[in-house]
Amino acid sequence: DMIFQQDNEVTDGEDLIDFEEYNYEPKSQEKDKKSLVYVVRLENGKWWVGKTKNIEKRINKIKKGRGPPWTVINPLIELEELRENVNLKEVTLEYMRKYGWENVRGYAWSQWNMERPPKELRGILEPWEARKHSRNGDYLIYVLKLQNGKWFIGKTTNIQHELRDHNLGLISPFTSVNKVLKLEELIENGNFDQVVSSYTKKYGEENIRVEV
Repeated sequence: DMIFQQDNEVTDGEDLIDFEEYNYEPKSQEKDKKSLVYVVRLENGKWWVGKTKNIEKRINKIKKGRGPPWTVINPLIELEELRENVNLKEVTLEYMRKYGWENVRGYAWSQWNMERPPKELRGILEPWEARKHSRNGDYLIYVLKLQNGKWFIGKTTNIQHELRDHNLGLISPFTSVNKVLKLEELIENGNFDQVVSSYTKKYGEENIRVEV
């Protein structure tokens, strides 16, 4: 359950977080507290997802540069949210899907110099990673397999950015309701209308949406 989410503007200084405002009591005995999953927004567009029984103590350590290396390299801006009764791994993956795995660390993925995404995310982008940009600047045709037996067909010059924007719900309500499961095809120099026609015949017009 989410018990705090930061919706305010970024603030500076020692009074970064008013814990009492969010009905959080950091001075109670740690042994009686539940572990909380917390998310902090960092500089350089980065995020850290962690777990603690004492959020005040943990935030103060991060502010003083004594937190995980990721938070030292990318200093703290603000506490984004606190959740209880949730899985640290799943929240970390949620933020990686939303903001890109390169920009998020947490759970077992704390190394600042990670070279590959977690295996849980590789099915979305691989084996297309080497072709994530169009070689000549022309559009790539992509086909997304979605939840509920649905499909989305679009065009892009950068499939990685396109997948990120789909996960953020910025491209189509269709992919907001039916989440992306897999990048099914990535086609260079293809005929867009032919691709749409082929999938429509195979899966039915009602299950296909096309980028307008």
